[in-house]
Amino acid sequence: MRTHDDPEVILARLTSPNGSTPGKGAYVHCADGGSQVPDFPVSVLPDAIRRYVEEGATALNVPADMIALPLLGFAAAAIGNTIELVIKPTWIERPSLWIAVIGDPGSGKSPAVSYAQGPLDALQRRAHERFQSDVAAWEDLAEMGRKDKTIPVPDRPVYEHFYSTDVTTEKLAAILATSPGVAVVRDELTGWVKSHDAYRQAGDRQHFLTLWAGSPLKVDRKGSDTIHVPRPCVPIIGGIQPDLLPDLAEEASRRDGFIERILMTWPVSKPMRWSDVPVDTGASADVHAIFARLRQGDTNQEPTRVLLSAESRQLFGRWYDENGAIVDSTAGLAQGFYAKFPGQLGRLALVLHVLRNAETPGRPLTVETMSDAITLIEYFRSHLVRILPRFDAIGSTKGAALGTRILRVLGRADGEWVARRELRRGLGNSVPAEDIATVLDLLEQEGTVETRTVETGARPREEARIPPAHNAHMHHSAEVVPTVDLAAAQESAAAGDPVTLGRDLASVARSRRRSPVPKPGNVAGDDRWTT
Repeated sequence: MRTHDDPEVILARLTSPNGSTPGKGAYVHCADGGSQVPDFPVSVLPDAIRRYVEEGATALNVPADMIALPLLGFAAAAIGNTIELVIKPTWIERPSLWIAVIGDPGSGKSPAVSYAQGPLDALQRRAHERFQSDVAAWEDLAEMGRKDKTIPVPDRPVYEHFYSTDVTTEKLAAILATSPGVAVVRDELTGWVKSHDAYRQAGDRQHFLTLWAGSPLKVDRKGSDTIHVPRPCVPIIGGIQPDLLPDLAEEASRRDGFIERILMTWPVSKPMRWSDVPVDTGASADVHAIFARLRQGDTNQEPTRVLLSAESRQLFGRWYDENGAIVDSTAGLAQGFYAKFPGQLGRLALVLHVLRNAETPGRPLTVETMSDAITLIEYFRSHLVRILPRFDAIGSTKGAALGTRILRVLGRADGEWVARRELRRGLGNSVPAEDIATVLDLLEQEGTVETRTVETGARPREEARIPPAHNAHMHHSAEVVPTVDLAAAQESAAAGDPVTLGRDLASVARSRRRSPVPKPGNVAGDDRWTT
């Protein structure tokens, strides 16, 4: 068990510009030319869960991320709406986590998800067997009741759901009326996202937006009873192939916040290789036992409410304001993801808390658990640095290519020179520095952009601009800027400096004057953290 750090020390460690501390996840360089990304920080997991993840990763020859993150989603489904985190009286979070693992075919995503799903499968199997036994007994009793009216016959037993791999929104609502939480598991999430509204106009997408927010669900359909679910909890777990990200780029262009609700990770992986390493049956049994204790009652019972300890509240509040400064300094899709992070942090903290305290979940959430949850949310922020550029570089014809975005930022300067760091800020701080450098080189070769290096007496300042004559032409022309093939360009471009996380929260907060920050999730009241 690690000792509790002072909240000031924890936040300083988690917001350091060069990454992680021992046990928090090392950095791995991406072979595809993308940014460095951290390994999954397995130290944040309870010991039994960590062993299960590490042994599974070794046996399957996959990154730990591919097991750990789906497993957190499955744990969230087992918990369901039976336990809630009270961040403050007007802000309550349930563990509705939407998790997507990005990986190439053959990288082991599907076997990893299946392994992670094992403990939830066991719960569903036992629920199914119990239902069959209860229905058989009920049918015998009902038959006796038909012959003897004095014999009371209870309602027919209800099937308890833990997950579904294929469900309509109408059926899902009916399931939620009798089950505290249900995971939707899809091998390929891109198809799931694009399948929304396939059979009727403007329905499924809004339905799932409501489910993620945890807002009460009320379904009225002709010929069936009204369904009311006051506290829905629907975790969603699945994979995404990198080549299918353009389809999600089209979905993201709708800017309704749907894509931004998904916690995405893109671990560095290699094709699976044969392994004879077995998984310790003791580790598996321990995790199955933990999962068996996660569901604390049924959907109609009052939930157990978890409060923040004084130290964890202090740490959350400081991180909340630092994240708000980042939201204020970004734009576009990155801003949407970051604005959702406070709610996502609460959900991750709740799942970690219950996994550690399955026997006594009502105890206060500790500063150690909040620290580990912040490590997780910053892990996701780090992976967005690799993921978000692909929405532009590979993106659909509906989205602007990175070259177009760069020219748009430079065009606002009306021919004046723009420092490279200001250009990156104008792109939302979500595009890796080497990607910007690669595209600027190509635009300069086309004669569209000029660059220069300015000596400052310290570190030289890199600047770029649109030549004044060309800038005037752009203001009066509907010319379409050629799309830059970033992937091809990176293969021939010289390697740039390693890209760090881009998440030095403390320096962002110090260097920028705060403006009102969009309210993420269920936040009510002032934009800054208040209790």
